[in-house]
Amino acid sequence: MSGHRAGHGARTFGATPGRHRAFRQLRTAGLTTRAVSRDLRAVTRNDALDTLRGALARHERLVLPDLREDVVRVATAVLVPLRFDGEVHILLTMRGGALRHHAGEMSFPGGKPEASDGSLLVTALREAEEEIGIARAEVDVLGELSAIPTATSHYILHPFVGMLRGSLPTLAPSDEVARVVEIPIRALADGRVKYRQVPFTWAGREIVAPVFELSDGTVIYGATAYILMEALGVIGPALGIVMPTPTIRAPG
Repeated sequence: MSGHRAGHGARTFGATPGRHRAFRQLRTAGLTTRAVSRDLRAVTRNDALDTLRGALARHERLVLPDLREDVVRVATAVLVPLRFDGEVHILLTMRGGALRHHAGEMSFPGGKPEASDGSLLVTALREAEEEIGIARAEVDVLGELSAIPTATSHYILHPFVGMLRGSLPTLAPSDEVARVVEIPIRALADGRVKYRQVPFTWAGREIVAPVFELSDGTVIYGATAYILMEALGVIGPALGIVMPTPTIRAPG
């Protein structure tokens, strides 16, 4: 992929006849029905920190094939925020309805790096502070997920996972963020959040995309859904939560 080099713990897939097996591996390495050999459900925040930090350190990130070889990729960063209140929640934002791009869509806080950031991790933390008021000093960074090249833009998203040390600050809706949505990890395992995979064709290539639907009908798709799928695929089994097999549905 343009402008991205695999680092430690990442597996690269080049332009070979089987180049899209990386997408299949991301799916099959994600949400499964496999049970873990021992119950790792956290009972304290420190338990959760240690368990998830270890799981992410062992997780092998993938370098996914690029569906847009006609663009020069620009690296951006997002934070996948977690919160612990006896169980682990994952936080997402709904983008403001007046934004020029992706208005009203679900996303993780993040954006493009600034010259003073120094690293993509700093970018992710800065953007989360600016967008939803999470002070960077109040986030324990746990690890990194696979970089995701977007299909509809020239960006490649680098997701970092971090757990808040306290509660989420009260957020007033803004032009950039309409609201913050919290999803308990167990909500996907017990069916409160629906998960399906939708096959489609992009530039002559067969792709299967993850889609999540919340209880209020909100739909999560695109790069955000790929990040969420991978995050849940690491976090759920690490905490002893059996994840479901997705429903396969035709587009539409």
